[in-house]
Amino acid sequence: MNLKDVLQFTRNMIGAVAGVPAQLFDPKKQEWDVVDLSLRKMLDPEFDYKAYFEKYTIYMEEKVFYCLTDNFSLHYIFMKLPRESDWSYMVIGPYLAENPDDGFYTKVIARNQLTGSAMTALKNFYNVLQIGDHARVISALNILASFLYAREEECRIEFLEDQEKRQLLESFVPGPDMYFSINVIKERYDKENELLKAVKKGNQEAAVIAYHNFTSYRIAQRNKDPLRDRKNLSFVLNTLLRKSSETSYVHPVYLDEISHRYALKIEAAISTKQIENLNLEMIRKYCILVRNQSLRNHSPIIRKAVDYINLNLSSPLGLKDIAELFNVNSSYLSTLFKKEVGVTLTDYVNKQRIDAALKLLNTGDMQVQDIAYYVGISDVNYFSKLFKKQVGYTPSGYRKEIQKTDILN
Repeated sequence: MNLKDVLQFTRNMIGAVAGVPAQLFDPKKQEWDVVDLSLRKMLDPEFDYKAYFEKYTIYMEEKVFYCLTDNFSLHYIFMKLPRESDWSYMVIGPYLAENPDDGFYTKVIARNQLTGSAMTALKNFYNVLQIGDHARVISALNILASFLYAREEECRIEFLEDQEKRQLLESFVPGPDMYFSINVIKERYDKENELLKAVKKGNQEAAVIAYHNFTSYRIAQRNKDPLRDRKNLSFVLNTLLRKSSETSYVHPVYLDEISHRYALKIEAAISTKQIENLNLEMIRKYCILVRNQSLRNHSPIIRKAVDYINLNLSSPLGLKDIAELFNVNSSYLSTLFKKEVGVTLTDYVNKQRIDAALKLLNTGDMQVQDIAYYVGISDVNYFSKLFKKQVGYTPSGYRKEIQKTDILN
C-alpha cells in the first residue's frame, strides 16, 4: 500500500471508528476555512483564516500530534505529513468533547464577544458536530505513524492553547473571595502529585492513600451526566498513571497495553461505583507494573537488553546474540547484567521464557511442544527440564494440577 492509499485509509478509519471528521489538507491547494467548516466566516466574513491557523501550523514538526481546543470549544488534532505526501497535514476535527447545553452556548458567545443573535447559527453549527473519542483518534494516528516512521513510539502529543483564549485569561485577576478556592485547588494538585510520585515508585499502599486524600477534594462536575463525568475523570487518571509509570522506564509496549485495557473497561462501566472500583484497581495494577517492569535503576544498555529480551522471547537470546545486537563486548555485558539485574543473562532469559509458558498453560490449550517453540526453546525435553527446575512440575504435570484445581472449584 503506497503513502497516498494509507493516508486515505487512515482518514476513512478515523471517520468510521472515532466518528469525527478527518481531512487531508494543503494550504497551497485549499482555503483555510475548510478546517473549521467555515464557522468563523459565517460569523465574520472578513475573518483572516490564514493568519489565525498559520500561527500554529508554521512551527509544526513531524512525529507530533498537535491538539488544539479553540475559543469556540472546538477540538482539532493536526499531524504534519512527510514532504513526499501530496498534502501538508492530516487534520482531525472539528469535534466536541461534550454535548452543548445553554450554558455552553452562553460561554461561547461571551468568550468570543458575540451578540445573542448568533445563538441560532451556533446551535445549527454545533448540532452537526460529533462528540469525539480522543483516545480512538490518537490510536488511529499511531497506526498511521507506524507506517510512516520506523519507530512510532517517538511520536508525542503537544497541546496548543488558543492565543485568543489566552489573551482573555490574562485579563483575569482573582478577587479577595477567590483566594480560599485557589488554596484548595493548590492543595488538590499537591495531593495529585503525591499520588503520581507513589506510582512512579511502585508503592501501592502509598498510592492508594494518596488517591483517597486527592479524591477528598470535590471536583466540580463538568458534564450534566454524572456517569459520563466520572468516566472522563477516570480517563484522565489513566493518562496520568501511564505518564508517571513511563518516567520509571517502563517500556511503552506494557504501558500501551494496560492503558488500552483500562480505557475499554472505563468506557464499558455502567455505574459511578464501578468507576471508583476501577480507579483503585487501575492504581494497583500500574504500581505492580512499575515494580515488575521498571528499569529506572539500570544503565541504558541493560534497559535495552532487558526490554529486548522481554519482547522477543522467541528469538535467539544468547549472550553473544544480545552483545552483537547492541554492539558491546559480551564479557562486559555479562558482568554488567549480573551486577544490575542480580542474575546472569542466561538465567534471566530462561526465567522469562518459563514465566511466559506458565501464562500460556494457565490460559489456553496449546500443546506443550508448541508452547516451547513459542517461548523460544526448540528442544521440548530441555524446555521440560527448565520448567520443572523453576516450577516443580513438568509442563504436563502442571497442566494436570490446574485441571484438578478447576474440578475442585
